[in-house]
Amino acid sequence: MSDSIVQLNDITNAYGNQVVHDKLNFCLRKGEVSAIIGPSGCGKTTLLNTLLMLNKPMSGDVVLFGKNVDTLSKSELLVMRSRFGVLFQSGALFSSMTALDNITYPLTTFTDLDKDVIIHLARVKLALVGLSQDAAMLYPSELSGGMVKRVAMARALALDPELVFLDEPTAGLDPDSASALDNLIIELRSYLHLSGILITHDLETLLTVPDRVYFMGEGKIIADAPFTELAKIEHPLIQQYFSSDRAKRLLNA
Repeated sequence: MSDSIVQLNDITNAYGNQVVHDKLNFCLRKGEVSAIIGPSGCGKTTLLNTLLMLNKPMSGDVVLFGKNVDTLSKSELLVMRSRFGVLFQSGALFSSMTALDNITYPLTTFTDLDKDVIIHLARVKLALVGLSQDAAMLYPSELSGGMVKRVAMARALALDPELVFLDEPTAGLDPDSASALDNLIIELRSYLHLSGILITHDLETLLTVPDRVYFMGEGKIIADAPFTELAKIEHPLIQQYFSSDRAKRLLNA
């Protein structure tokens, strides 16, 4: 599709004789935020690693920003990686670096900007995710869980990416912190016109953040639709996924 920012064509991944993805197809249009869900072991992490070019599929094409990643040189791949940001599940901050140094890391790695400019940009990103400048010199061990995720989000946004990957962003957070992070994602998307791919088990996040939810199972994308519509699809795996009392309360609220 001409307006797609991410496209997976007939992706097959396997570990030995265990097929994880069997000619899987997926498309993210520019300006959309989509979630990928499915039962444990369905291959969400493997799919994310494929999208991040950390895992080369056995067959099929990964197309990012209109370019097949298999056709790119090392220098072109480096440029490609600078066009997206990643928020890892644990935050994955460098424990020996302050919050500010964590945010400056992509800028020092991918740009030739002066140090003063880099520090200024990092402080702007810190403010953008709702943290005070007092947090800049704190180490990850001195940050709350919610603050770690916000610093990790600031780092993901350091290079002004067109696309962000969010891996279980609210995992490990209390309900209030999780809700605040969901609202932050919604606000940042509105301000920055981001496209995004979200992997999560958090039903509240699924209800409020993504435009569409893709359900993975049986090695493929079984269905995709807005969250409330997806829950109505008569497929055994989908119905099982939404069978909990919590899911039913959310859908009937």
